[in-house]
Amino acid sequence: MKKRQQVFNFSLPIALAQEGHPLVGTWQGNWGEDNSLLTVIINWDGEHFSGIVNPGPGSGEPQNITLDSSKWWVEMSLPVTDANLNSAPFTLKGSL
Repeated sequence: MKKRQQVFNFSLPIALAQEGHPLVGTWQGNWGEDNSLLTVIINWDGEHFSGIVNPGPGSGEPQNITLDSSKWWVEMSLPVTDANLNSAPFTLKGSL
């Protein structure tokens, strides 16, 4: 019984800590045959999403960001470059 209470007390502050839109933040991963690093920063102004892809030289903005909040499904087009600085179209699709 005491162990359950400790777990509950630990998880309660985490559950209450969610603040803002769940898609907002910095997302990182890899893409392509050469496993290039991909960093996407997403912002939400209350009406529209905006952001930046791979901050720094050669960065770009995500386009056509759509979110189906009933299923938490997101899709966006990203301007990306590989390790050799070749541009490539990339569509990110996934669920939160």
